[in-house]
Amino acid sequence: MAALRQCVFRVWIAILLWSSFVSAAEGLPRIPDLVDRVKGLAPLVREQLRKAYVETRKNPSTAQAAGELGMILHAYEQYELAEPCYQRARALHSESFEWTYYLALIQAELGQDDLAVSTLRKAIALRGGYVPARMKLGRLLQNVGAWDESRRIYQALLEEMPELAEAHYGLGRFYSERGQLAAAIKSFQQACRLFPEFGVAHYALGMAYRNLGETGRSQEHLALFNTFPASRPSADDPLLYAINALKSKASYFFNKGAYLRDRGQLEEAGQAFEQVLKEDPKFAQAHGNLLSIYTALGQLSRAERHYHSAVELDPSMYKTYYNYGLLLTPQGRLEEAVTAFRQAIEINPYHAESHNNLGYVLARSGQVKDAVQHLQLATEYQPGFPLPHFNLGQILMSQGHHEEAIPHLLKAVKAEDENTARYLYTLAAAYANTDSYGAALNYARQARQEAVSLGQSSLVTEIDRLLRLLDGGVPTNEK
Repeated sequence: MAALRQCVFRVWIAILLWSSFVSAAEGLPRIPDLVDRVKGLAPLVREQLRKAYVETRKNPSTAQAAGELGMILHAYEQYELAEPCYQRARALHSESFEWTYYLALIQAELGQDDLAVSTLRKAIALRGGYVPARMKLGRLLQNVGAWDESRRIYQALLEEMPELAEAHYGLGRFYSERGQLAAAIKSFQQACRLFPEFGVAHYALGMAYRNLGETGRSQEHLALFNTFPASRPSADDPLLYAINALKSKASYFFNKGAYLRDRGQLEEAGQAFEQVLKEDPKFAQAHGNLLSIYTALGQLSRAERHYHSAVELDPSMYKTYYNYGLLLTPQGRLEEAVTAFRQAIEINPYHAESHNNLGYVLARSGQVKDAVQHLQLATEYQPGFPLPHFNLGQILMSQGHHEEAIPHLLKAVKAEDENTARYLYTLAAAYANTDSYGAALNYARQARQEAVSLGQSSLVTEIDRLLRLLDGGVPTNEK
């Protein structure tokens, strides 16, 4: 009888312990169900995730299992799925710097800057000597408007490591925001000296020189920005390297291709994406990227083959249809382009670029009413997008409605991109057509300055022609 009571007691204790575990587990962030949420990933990636997911289910109370699943999801940019995994890992091991740091990175990727700042503070409290975490905190503090604290972080980093180009750039942004242009220029110059291909630092330096009226220097650095638009110093971040090391060969080549494409090295990017397909022939997004790359390189038959492969493998990728429309439009295949852009919009009704390009093609086809409708939708879905405003302005000007065109063109010129000089030139022409010669002359001169800085020589010739007309026709009191 005593033995029986002891056995019952043990079973009772086991049940209590199990109930306690379940209760505690229910209080933890739940591991997301991945089955229906990773269908768009390559087969090799899905298998990698499946194994990690099974391991996490087997070990629900282990921080390492949850964290490692989060790392794989992080590696493949599945940030919303990775976040609860890191949250769970942190809940199970609150003193882990790695899970705290990774969680902060994910929160930043999701645009949760305030949360990311809070989490990074906790990470740095656990390991204050980790430079990448401090650098990231400095950038995020600027995002949330905590400029003084960001300055203190960058100054402390530069006292320890004066060779950190990113820290000089961050400090320059602080001085620029405070209107201290001389100090900003000094910091940006140092960032560019330490890393000569630092695109955004050249851009910031060019804008600072422009604000000081030093046009020559401004043009020099803006031209360097156009040469290296996406280049910046690589972060020496061992924990981030550990994330990237989890990627399959196909994913490695895919990310390499994306990096090369963003640097403008299109032929090399194409080779990388072709390597992706050797590793995984069913990687639909690689076909989609080759469509856009070969279009840009003028290899249209190759681009079209990749379009058909991409839609066969995954007909739900709206950007495939969008990029196919971009392939068709310059060839004059306007009806097919209209169909392609409409397919993109059917999948993603809020894609402003598709509405804009559909509007442009419809206008070229004489379907002006439908064109205006799609261009207006583009401005609603992406208010800061200059092209639909520019296209609307051009349509109105072609109809002789120059005064109505001007508000759209004014919105277009607020953007600073490779088309800014064209926007300014068209705005100048609109003002000229309303006899507002002073405004026309002002915008024409701005257009010329912008076109010269970007090396747009043919546009400079057009603007000079307008300037000669304006200089001959502007009343003295309007100059």
